[in-house]
Amino acid sequence: TGYEPGYERSSFKDEIESKGIVSGWESAWIRKDGTILYVNENARAIRDNDGNTLYYEGTVEDITERKQAEEEVDNVNKVIEQERNMFVSGPVVVFKWQNRPKWPVEYVSPNVLEVLGYKVDEFESGKIPYADLIPEEDRQAVFYEVTAYSESGVDSFARQPYRVATKDGKLIWVSDYTTILRNKDGKITHYLGYVVDITERKLAEDMLRRRTEQLNIERKALKNKNIALNQILEHIDSQKQDYQQQVYREVEQALTPFLRKLKEKSGPKFAHDYEALMDNFNAVLAKDLDEYATRYAKLTSRESEICDLIKKGMSSKQMADSLNLSVLTVLKHREQIRKKLEITNKSINLATYLRSH
Repeated sequence: TGYEPGYERSSFKDEIESKGIVSGWESAWIRKDGTILYVNENARAIRDNDGNTLYYEGTVEDITERKQAEEEVDNVNKVIEQERNMFVSGPVVVFKWQNRPKWPVEYVSPNVLEVLGYKVDEFESGKIPYADLIPEEDRQAVFYEVTAYSESGVDSFARQPYRVATKDGKLIWVSDYTTILRNKDGKITHYLGYVVDITERKLAEDMLRRRTEQLNIERKALKNKNIALNQILEHIDSQKQDYQQQVYREVEQALTPFLRKLKEKSGPKFAHDYEALMDNFNAVLAKDLDEYATRYAKLTSRESEICDLIKKGMSSKQMADSLNLSVLTVLKHREQIRKKLEITNKSINLATYLRSH
């Protein structure tokens, strides 16, 4: 065995030789296995008649567990001190509130002056209870939240952001992270936490939210405008096609009979010229019309009416009953429709063809 490096046994001897006794002398010894043993010594010097020291007698108490516990406490206190030093400046304020009405402040970090404008003693003296900082319209919600967490049995919680008033009356947004302190009976005695000024973040979030809402409104308005524009364009295109088809019918009805009579009077010699004239005639009238529209324009009003019923899925019998026609007449109309649409010799379902155009 021996003594821990740095401890000189001579100091113990000097003390007991000069005073004849030592009390509560703490030292560290090294066991045979190399571990540290902390002891508390109480001893006295036994001397002969001439005052010469014969030996020391006393007691040695093993205090290793106590010293280790003290070291742990010192380490915790160092960590606490380091954390406290982190909060003595900047937007984070440490509070210790009593669990009493309006939450009187038992401790507040010095930087409360920079963040809230109040001096430490204005809080710790009880002059300014913390609850008075919270606007009246927000207070009930904050109280309810703290009560709910307290009754739930949790050890800590983070409150929803809320507003507090600074000494000059300015409202700022804060986040609050709180630990619940209870006595040995489980009764809440204090709340310990830190309050963070998040006003700038909150303003930025609100601005982003408002901008997002505005963009959504503008996007919806633009979508509605596009829908309206498409409807207008579709209406214009529909009117254009209707007009073109109307012109086609009217011109065809006016000129075709005349051209046919001219063909009949002129004889075979005019037949070739007649076919070329009809081709040119159809080409001119069909300009800007698609093939289907050109063909569809050749249908009579009755044939167009039957086309609409075919699109609805009605059978020839149902159409005959609806139009007061015979089934045979309906079938003849269907044959003429296929001929004018140029699908007579094609294996194409008429209803499917009409619905696809």
